[in-house]
Amino acid sequence: QIAQRNLQYDESHPSKQLSWWEDLLAQKDAGNHLATVTFPLLRTLENYLANLKKHSRPLELNGLMNDAYFQLDPTKTEALHRLINSINMLFGDSIFDKYSRHTESELFEYLLLEASQNNKVGQVCTPPHIARFMVSLLDPAPGQTIIDPAMGAGTLLVSALHYLRECDPGIGDSSESLVGIELDNIQARISWVNLMLQGLKSPRCLQGDSLLEQSSEDPSGALLNKQYDFVLSDIPFGGRVPAQN
Repeated sequence: QIAQRNLQYDESHPSKQLSWWEDLLAQKDAGNHLATVTFPLLRTLENYLANLKKHSRPLELNGLMNDAYFQLDPTKTEALHRLINSINMLFGDSIFDKYSRHTESELFEYLLLEASQNNKVGQVCTPPHIARFMVSLLDPAPGQTIIDPAMGAGTLLVSALHYLRECDPGIGDSSESLVGIELDNIQARISWVNLMLQGLKSPRCLQGDSLLEQSSEDPSGALLNKQYDFVLSDIPFGGRVPAQN
């Protein structure tokens, strides 16, 4: 329903409409399209979903998309086109084919890992095999709760979710069992999408500072002031906390 608000009409297309991805591929200036169409829509996503009566409980975005903006150096326009076309060539069929051996979540995790390995600065994803090993040491059981106070892109929470589903294939939605807090709002947003693609109905991924004492009235503070069965985290290093905090 959300996508239908800004789809490009195409008489030659079987459905008469292009998906968001196909619409992006058809743009001569993909950067401008992302900046003026896609990201403004993302910033209204929370309010739009809150008004959908069919949702018994609104998705807990907690303002994650409010500052979602797309900016691109004008000299990088061609690089963006190459990136979009490369993703389409590699994964295009898998993204739209429900019978594909690759799921959307697997493709998303793969791109996150590749971006992390090729990034010389900034956040680094925990390698999947390390994440799996950490979860197996905890050996969580279905129904037990886990918090990652520095979740990054959500790799550890995704691994925990996979582990719980292997223990009990009929476990159902685990949104209430997995909680993540992240200082960086962009990373919190990525983590939310990551868990959404894993099938969680309302991922509990919030922006917040786990090292500060927070009021329970604040969304992230309310989660940080709760008790959990496990704390699972790949602790960040090299950061600084202002003395007044």
